[in-house]
Amino acid sequence: MKLIVILLFCCVNLFVSAQESVSPIIIDSIESQNLKQVRKFCLYLPPQFDSQREYPAIIATDGQLIVEGNYAPVLDSLIRNKLTEPFVLIGAYSDETPACGVTVRNLEYLRPEKKNKVAQTYFNNHYRFFTKELVEKVLAKYRIKIHTPFVFYGCSNGGDFGLILYSQKEPMFTSYICLSPVSTQANDFKYNTQSRLYVAYGDEELVFPFGINLEDLSKKMQKYKGDGVFVQPYEGGHERGKWLFFFCSTLTELL
Repeated sequence: MKLIVILLFCCVNLFVSAQESVSPIIIDSIESQNLKQVRKFCLYLPPQFDSQREYPAIIATDGQLIVEGNYAPVLDSLIRNKLTEPFVLIGAYSDETPACGVTVRNLEYLRPEKKNKVAQTYFNNHYRFFTKELVEKVLAKYRIKIHTPFVFYGCSNGGDFGLILYSQKEPMFTSYICLSPVSTQANDFKYNTQSRLYVAYGDEELVFPFGINLEDLSKKMQKYKGDGVFVQPYEGGHERGKWLFFFCSTLTELL
């Protein structure tokens, strides 16, 4: 990632400088036909949102992290300080209820073995929900018009889900921000020429059992460095604060 140190410094200072009124993050839900349940989401609209204007859109996993991490004042500052153009962000909440010895979140984000039909059902239903139903229903309900770039954002297993989407032959998003994707094996990563990919992870994550995944994955990605793939190790571990910093720094490059 170019100028990562400078960009991270800018992001840190956004916390201090965000003194103006904050754009509220809307928390809502939709009844999903694919998930067969009501699923919550959060929605960030930029300052002076105009329903007649088109905006870049960011679609995120684990929408509760956007709310709990108090992203709104930082995102406002990015826009008000003209480090990015105005954008909208939709964050689908994850389902943390237990299922099959893990959580529904794990089953929805990670590609299952073909023989595991139950897990396949969870994954496929969530895939259809996230890539089509969520976006269509939220944009229609809030009268939001979008244009490219169309950005994916995910952390931890949410980042793994992003790499699955990126590795498809016809990726849905123009750019992917996948942070700490600790469960993706190198063999599951497929380079594509149609999207940009930004990956960051902490050096403290390079331990068993995920270290082997991250090291091999990083080595494979480095082959495409400069050709739309950007990989950045950082000092630290599985940290939400670091994820926010890298998210902000990447947005300053994309928007």
